[in-house]
Amino acid sequence: MNYTGPKPRNRGEFWDIYDKFLLNEGQDYHLEIDLYHMTSINNLESILTHGLLSEYEIDKLQLIPDHISNSEIVEKRMLKRVDGNYTLYHYALLYFQPRNAMLYQIIHDSSVKQKIIILRFSYDVSNGGFFTTKHALQASEFHRLDAIKNKPLLTRTMNLIQKNSWNGDDEAKSEMMAEALIFQKLGSECLREIYYFDQNLLGKIRTILAQRTSVKISHDMGMFFQ
Repeated sequence: MNYTGPKPRNRGEFWDIYDKFLLNEGQDYHLEIDLYHMTSINNLESILTHGLLSEYEIDKLQLIPDHISNSEIVEKRMLKRVDGNYTLYHYALLYFQPRNAMLYQIIHDSSVKQKIIILRFSYDVSNGGFFTTKHALQASEFHRLDAIKNKPLLTRTMNLIQKNSWNGDDEAKSEMMAEALIFQKLGSECLREIYYFDQNLLGKIRTILAQRTSVKISHDMGMFFQ
């Protein structure tokens, strides 16, 4: 591949030109990243069947999930606009770093922690979507995952959130909750690993997975702040 177009005047323009150049040459920008989703064990079978769905798709299929986030957050997501006519309600939401403030809150809720699992998905950014550099509800900008020009920011975001604690720093706390937004659904074929907290969940996970031997099951208490 040889680029013979105009010389970019700045770094931002370079990424814009390079992005268009790749598209014109039929070259895809591929980058596999790990994304995490916290949910109840009671939702696992549905996720394996339908994929990880947006709230809009869940409502369309008339599914009744076992929510671990409060209803107020779900309602706010319906109003937070992302792109055009679509809000967070239309996207499956995943974290880059599962050990964040939401998980910490859940682990200290005795009614929820016994059923919590964390799903690790492998996702190729060329399939599209958006990402934020902080909690999606607090984000002022949504960045395209499949734009090569955003690779430095994506890499910085993924490196920045690999911390053990936010130590009372609200900005760091929000950054550790940076999210990836996948339109409508993320297929269950992308599921790579399931982390569980309660030892009693192992048998149930194995039963639900059945023949899906490619999905790893892990009892990593460090993932759950233990």
